[in-house]
Amino acid sequence: MDEQKQSEDFLNAATAGLKNDPELQLDVQAELRTHLEEHRRETEGKGLAPEAAIDEAVRAMGTSAELAASLESANRHRMRLRSVIKIAAQCLLAPLTVAIAVMTTDLGSF
Repeated sequence: MDEQKQSEDFLNAATAGLKNDPELQLDVQAELRTHLEEHRRETEGKGLAPEAAIDEAVRAMGTSAELAASLESANRHRMRLRSVIKIAAQCLLAPLTVAIAVMTTDLGSF
């Protein structure tokens, strides 16, 4: 299997529980990708072939299911908070924009 595809498949599976917060999912994937790359380089430096090195890096991270459960658990509170903030911002943005527009219009008549 292509090393890049193997890494991406692993990252997608490992962060599947974060899909409701795409920004967080991408951040976590970037961090995990860095760890995979570092481990791959280390194992290649010890003489492992590139394909074997990426296999070893993925294996060292644990199964994607275990990692997914751990990441979802660790980020559950953060995802809820971010969701509440997004909803609050969406609910307040339109009324706030109207209020500012009205205030600005009223100030212009003085």
